Amino acid sequence: MNHTRTAMTSGDLQLLLTRTMPFGKYKGRAIADLPGHYLNWFARDGFPPGELGRLLALTRELDHNGLSSLLDPLRKGLAARCGIVGRDIPRWRGYNVNLSLHN
Repeated sequence: MNHTRTAMTSGDLQLLLTRTMPFGKYKGRAIADLPGHYLNWFARDGFPPGELGRLLALTRELDHNGLSSLLDPLRKGLAARCGIVGRDIPRWRGYNVNLSLHN
C-alpha cells in the first residue's frame, strides 16, 4: 500500500464532481458520489496509482471526516452552469455525466 501523500490542488474539489469512476460497479458515477463503503475498501486494499487514486483518497477523507458538504457550493455552481435548477441540487448518482468546468 502506498502511503505517499501529494498536496491537494485548488482544482481537486472540482475534479471530484466532474471526473467519473472509469471501471467497476460504479463506472460512470462522479468520484464525489461514490459510497463510503467503496472508498473504505480502496483505503484498505490500496488506491489505484495516479490522479484517480489521489481523487479517491481525497473523497474518502472528505466522507470519513464528515466534510462532504464542502462540495455543495461547487455542486450548485456546476448545476447552474449545466442549466439544472431547483430547490435541492441533485447528486449525480446513477448518471453517466460528462461535465466540464472548462469552456
